[in-house]
Amino acid sequence: MNKDKNRVLVGAPTSIRHSHCIEKHWDSVKDLPCDFYYIDTTPEEEGHSHYQRLKELVGDKGNVFRSPFDLKEKSVHQWLADARNFIREYFLEHKEYSHLWFIDTDIILPCGVNNLEVLLNADKDQIGFPYSLYAKEDTKHHPPNVMKHGWIIMDNNSTNENRKTYDFYSWEELENLECPAKVYSSGMGCLLIKRKVLENVPFRTHPTFIVGEDIWFHTEANEKEYEAWCYHKIRPEHLNVSWKCVDPSIDMSDIMLVPKCIVSTPKDLPEVML
Repeated sequence: MNKDKNRVLVGAPTSIRHSHCIEKHWDSVKDLPCDFYYIDTTPEEEGHSHYQRLKELVGDKGNVFRSPFDLKEKSVHQWLADARNFIREYFLEHKEYSHLWFIDTDIILPCGVNNLEVLLNADKDQIGFPYSLYAKEDTKHHPPNVMKHGWIIMDNNSTNENRKTYDFYSWEELENLECPAKVYSSGMGCLLIKRKVLENVPFRTHPTFIVGEDIWFHTEANEKEYEAWCYHKIRPEHLNVSWKCVDPSIDMSDIMLVPKCIVSTPKDLPEVML
């Protein structure tokens, strides 16, 4: 790997949902030797305070834009797919960048560590740091956002008997792997991606696919044989809150509906009805 040829763009969709931690996020990333590109997807009726505060923080270190999309007719995950694609397209147009590093604005990188150098030195198609799915102290029921495979399974711990989910590593399982570890996917909220991957894998979703644009991306990346790795010795904080603050209509108890065309079933697991 030629370090001199690496130039990284940090990007993220953001919204008023992250207003509670935007200063803390910026403090953790502002000294990175990168350019920054943020898209604020806060609905118009919620005002511009989040956008204005982030723009003040970023200053001349990057760009902050209001979403150019009509958010009224789309789900949260469609907003996110559109926003990530907007950032992806900017990245692809600017050939000076070798990598796009998604660091969501509710992710807090640890201080005292050269986070970027660690990831670049690994020289992987995709590599990220693991973070808890939810901002809870009880990590037993809130695993890292790192998946073992893309197969959909039944969630036996859910109060909704029809709820489907994915197979995530536990923190203990991650600790027992080599570092970095090859995985099915590492969370999009803190993921460094090479240009060749983004040239061939866009972000997409569907109104009935309610779990996230990141899952679709990871599935397509795996099908195209772009490897994902996780550097689990470094763990950012994840200070997320409910999506209801930007879209009160969201019902997180909804049954996950997933197009069969993107479901990969490992040979050693029994098939179930989706």
